[in-house]
Amino acid sequence: MRKLLAGACALALTAALPGVASAQDKAGTLFVQAGRLLADPATGKVETAKTVVIAGGRITRIVDGYVSEPGGKVVDLRDSFVLPGLIDSHVHLTGEQGPSSRLDEVTQSSADQAMIGAGFARKTLMAGFTTVADLGAENAAIFALRDGIKRGDVVGPRIIASGSAVSVHGGHGDVNGFSEEVMHVLRPGLGLLGGRRLPPGRARAGLARGRHHQDHRHGRRALQYGGGPGPAVFRP
Repeated sequence: MRKLLAGACALALTAALPGVASAQDKAGTLFVQAGRLLADPATGKVETAKTVVIAGGRITRIVDGYVSEPGGKVVDLRDSFVLPGLIDSHVHLTGEQGPSSRLDEVTQSSADQAMIGAGFARKTLMAGFTTVADLGAENAAIFALRDGIKRGDVVGPRIIASGSAVSVHGGHGDVNGFSEEVMHVLRPGLGLLGGRRLPPGRARAGLARGRHHQDHRHGRRALQYGGGPGPAVFRP
């Protein structure tokens, strides 16, 4: 398992992060020498003794044998199983469930959550995940983390971030379980839309299917789930 993940993380760190891609532009081409390679997950075919050539943060070709070029950097994974980076379509990087979860909701700042997210982002990448969809995190925290990874300031997977969640009253994304005094502070207004409030009628009409918010008014997409059988899907 360690060898398998080492192969996944090698491709993750080189092919998935724009910050690493920028470094490669200066360092030259990267040659990942793979003992066994799952180059096409659709077929499941495993090939042996291959070199994955990466330039500018992108895989440019796969060649037979163990090759390199002058000025290039070699990653020796000849005793490892190398595969494309994994994708997790539903994560929450900026926190985790635990004994202090309820207290954390009202004591952690956006900066706290971003820093916590940086730690989980690194662990996620080291587990072989190169792309994740983060659904329902606090806007300032997750967008800062996403952009920090994109710049190369933070080590982590590419993040598709929905930002705050959309929910009807009492729904999964609503704020529950606090005293009325606390709820009044956390939920001002009429209806919940990613930290904003909507009249109950609009909430019932458009949000009851449990969509995560990516602001349709600006032409962005949302991940819809909970509306019926089948996998979660992105909706325009």
